[in-house]
Amino acid sequence: MSTTSKGEIMKKIFFVLTVSLIVFMTGCSRQEPNSPNPDGGSGGGVMLKIDRENAPSNVNVVTAVLKKGADSLVGNLDLTSSTSADITFQSVPIGTWHLKVDAKDINNVVVYSGQTSVLVQENSTTQVNLTLVPSATGVGSINLTVTWGNQPTEWTDHYANPIISGNNSSFETGGVRMPRVLLDDGVYKMWFVSLGSSGASSISYATSSNGMLWNRYSNNPVLLPGIGSNGWDSHSITPGAIIRDDSGYKLYYSGTISNSDPTHIGMATSTDGINWVKTPMPILYAGTSWDYLMSCGDVIKIGSVYYMYYSGKSQSNVVKIGLATSTDGINWVKHEGNPILQPSQAWESTGIYSPSVVKIGEVYKLFYANVTNTNIKGFGVATSANGINWVKETSNPFFTQSNTHNNWVDYIQDPSARLINEKVWIYYSGFNPVGYVNSIAVLKHN
Repeated sequence: MSTTSKGEIMKKIFFVLTVSLIVFMTGCSRQEPNSPNPDGGSGGGVMLKIDRENAPSNVNVVTAVLKKGADSLVGNLDLTSSTSADITFQSVPIGTWHLKVDAKDINNVVVYSGQTSVLVQENSTTQVNLTLVPSATGVGSINLTVTWGNQPTEWTDHYANPIISGNNSSFETGGVRMPRVLLDDGVYKMWFVSLGSSGASSISYATSSNGMLWNRYSNNPVLLPGIGSNGWDSHSITPGAIIRDDSGYKLYYSGTISNSDPTHIGMATSTDGINWVKTPMPILYAGTSWDYLMSCGDVIKIGSVYYMYYSGKSQSNVVKIGLATSTDGINWVKHEGNPILQPSQAWESTGIYSPSVVKIGEVYKLFYANVTNTNIKGFGVATSANGINWVKETSNPFFTQSNTHNNWVDYIQDPSARLINEKVWIYYSGFNPVGYVNSIAVLKHN
């Protein structure tokens, strides 16, 4: 069976709706229950957030019914025409509710159905798993999170994280990390680190039809460290940014000769994303001060100029973010005002790294991580009008390890943001110190 057919079957078997019931205090009312709140307290608003991308092609409408005593709340979502992916109720009392979810086809015939009880409590979050049983074959699941009294979160960690883990091969003894994703002609393509022993690493490749279920390339890794003790990247290489232009693919990567030597940035080119040819020498060399260890984070094009955002680590272990520019994507010049961003907020401790930039309207957003020697391991964001001068959000960090689904990991690292279908997706690494395992996950902006 081909990997493509496996992916299609998985989509049909696992009908996954990520439904977040966010209950927030409100004074207005769009849909009232039939009776007052018997448990005391005022009502709240309930928003059911549904992930439509995993729904099978025969599902057109999703109906959610909440019942408690004489109260009955009904919401419908048309997956084919609705511009949003949520159902909103108002004035929902606390207590135990019965939830029934039906997924219907174009003829309004129920093709998947499931029901369960949901206890809505004040200042409490409850996780409920509900299996939708189809009328024909296959099974599915619904992931339901209920929050009472808090504002809705803007980010949702994917219910099935991690989406890629190490495969126990000799070149992945430390797992996988540092995902870099490109949506290319309708296919999601990922290049990531396969982490071997003693810090050695290579670059592997995977593809996906939806950005969440991934098929590894059968002959990984696709890019190896250089050969020979004098090769500048002979110890390890890590992907930094991937772009595609008229000449094909350009992969910017970091490489070093040992764990203690400087790390430079090189480039490899390819016509298919699998077979790569490296430039013989680095395209951007490490400095002697704040950027002694360099790691490429992202490359974007503003007008006719390429902008490379990279992390720089000094020998005193302070990590900052720098910028280099190029007119051809090959010859680079470091920005004279470097570093353009450095640690300044308490949660960032001694470093920020892994810059990743997307443009939303006329505003650039740079996502980054903090160093992991603090109790908070999280992601922050800064904004800019020109891609050079950045202002950090005062609400940082916007996502931490405590926000991961079911607290699946202790550390979160290496955010890589992409604008997909007008929404920001962040692919990132998760690290579990028990066994020193690295895995790859995805986080979406609602």
